Amino acid sequence: MGRYHAAIISGLAWVLGASASAQVSGTVETYYQSDRLSHGFSNVLSWVELNARLNSNLKGTFSITDLRFKRVLDEFNVQYETGGNMIRAGRMRISFGFSNWSELFYTGYNHTPIVRSANLVDKTRLNRDDAGIEITTGGPNLQIQAAVVDSRPSDFQVAPKRIRYGSVRVQSSFGPVIAAIDALPSLDGNGSIYGLDLRWTSPHIVAKAEYMKGVGDGPTAQGYYGDVAYRLPGLPRTQLVSRTEWLDRSNGGEFRLHTFGAKQIVTQNLTVNVNYGWGTGKAPAFVENSPSLGWSLRALFQVHF
Repeated sequence: MGRYHAAIISGLAWVLGASASAQVSGTVETYYQSDRLSHGFSNVLSWVELNARLNSNLKGTFSITDLRFKRVLDEFNVQYETGGNMIRAGRMRISFGFSNWSELFYTGYNHTPIVRSANLVDKTRLNRDDAGIEITTGGPNLQIQAAVVDSRPSDFQVAPKRIRYGSVRVQSSFGPVIAAIDALPSLDGNGSIYGLDLRWTSPHIVAKAEYMKGVGDGPTAQGYYGDVAYRLPGLPRTQLVSRTEWLDRSNGGEFRLHTFGAKQIVTQNLTVNVNYGWGTGKAPAFVENSPSLGWSLRALFQVHF
């Protein structure tokens, strides 16, 4: 039996076992995209998530991502919450900057920020899964999140085999503004990543920005991006978006990318994005081989249950 099928069976067994005394919910998504590298629409990603609320304090999450060429375990963790505190353990995306799935895929852009996809230090990037444990404490005025993780788990690994990084995030709110600092120090001498992020929200505008920098002896990178999303008055399902990005690699030079686009919620199950991007400088390979440049159109089909 392959690791993918074993992961599916163990995840479903967990959900079925928990469902006898839990509230189970889930999401199924699939993305179709047309861009300068494709011919017509192609399915680029599908995702399934199951959540089991065991009681008011305990929840489990299981999700699988199906990419063009392989399937991987996305998250498989247990969370315990009480008051403003939470602890979660297993496979997850730790809190470093805007790391939630909703921050990366529901924003109106057809690509994730290039600084989150780049190797910032020691072949470590921010768009990744981790295996470990994370603790959250505090409240809306001051929240602290700390973790220890294996930052290089295999496609279906849940428990850490080697703790490579610690992580600390300190977040505070000031009215409509949320600001945070992040640190991902290496625990085995392979370099660290530091970051700042900022979000400002109004009834029709959401603006956010992130800056990250890798520090170490080997190749490193730094970069930022800034987003502005404007929801049209009287048209709550229509949003205009713009993004500017910068990436500077110690062994590859600088690159700037600019994107404009629109997001349209067609129905409760269908969202369409259209983007146009152009860049200057030396583009990294993962940008040249992605839909970041030129026109791209994405259709997201989503079902909640």
